[in-house]
Amino acid sequence: MMEKMISLTKSVQTEFPEILEQLQKYNNQLALKEVISSNLSIDGTFTLKNHKRSKFKKLDDGGFISFKGFLGEYQDYSQLLENGQNILGNKNTAQMFPIIERKIPFQCLLSELTKEYEVSLRFIEKYIDVYKTIPNIPIPLAIYSYNDEFKDTILATLEKKLPKFVFEEVKSITKNDSFSVMKYFYPTAPFRVMDVRVRDQRAEIFWNSNHSIIFSWCDLLIESVLIGFFPGTKHFAIQGTALDPQNLLLSGGFSDLGSLVSISELSEAVVLESFIYCMQKIVQSSLLILDLNIENNSMKEERKSYLMGKISLYIENKIESTSTKYARPIPRPIKHFLGSDKESILENYNYLA
Repeated sequence: MMEKMISLTKSVQTEFPEILEQLQKYNNQLALKEVISSNLSIDGTFTLKNHKRSKFKKLDDGGFISFKGFLGEYQDYSQLLENGQNILGNKNTAQMFPIIERKIPFQCLLSELTKEYEVSLRFIEKYIDVYKTIPNIPIPLAIYSYNDEFKDTILATLEKKLPKFVFEEVKSITKNDSFSVMKYFYPTAPFRVMDVRVRDQRAEIFWNSNHSIIFSWCDLLIESVLIGFFPGTKHFAIQGTALDPQNLLLSGGFSDLGSLVSISELSEAVVLESFIYCMQKIVQSSLLILDLNIENNSMKEERKSYLMGKISLYIENKIESTSTKYARPIPRPIKHFLGSDKESILENYNYLA
């Protein structure tokens, strides 16, 4: 397996040596060889119910090391395909991922992880430069790629398990690509909103009705916007964004940063659309944990309207103060939106959506 270490730019290394030293220390903990194959059951290593591609281990100082990608023997993969058929309520997971998301079930492609770490590093470096600390997101540390022999064996396994038309899609997706694994450092626990929904006791204990995390998500959205990024747009609706319930961290952070988008690449109309979309995603994910025991639809709609108003007001006030504190300009379409008739704009956006 080939390894490529990930490093921050020289300017960040020079200006923030303590952060670089901290990340290097984390990267020296839990080597890849410790978690593959027969060592998957080492003390403290665990998975999340709906994230079969990831392994986690808690560090002594409270952070977590994670490996995203398939780690195991070939027979483990065959068994995983048979047993892991109910991710997010879908009974045909192995068929769903290639057809809908153009992903290989329970595997990561090198192109997928390369894109994620490149945009993540641009975000992290800008975040450190402005806010002088690391963000509450998975920090990529290293990327590994499997050889062609591994790829051929995995494809042979998939060919036996998938309908022909799905496997043809798999071959198309994997052409000129390879399977890969990424190593991350999580500053906080990796439990997500969806883990509460599926009654993961670890996540329920961590969540403990901590409603303040809703505003922590808003804070991170604001911080992201002010350094020129959205954690997702409508164009990632099918593949998923960092603001979806399976990716919003119960510690107030984001995960799965492949959906990060640079605001400078978007038109003003799409900037406004994406800003509202991000707020709505936070509202939708918040409702999932706030409405666990509510079945009345009208009550849910009332809560949704209340939450959207509350979050919109919070973001309006907080983005102004954060912009002033860090001398960061608010993107013009967003500034115009915050100073306009938001209720009318939101109604029109909801109608169009």
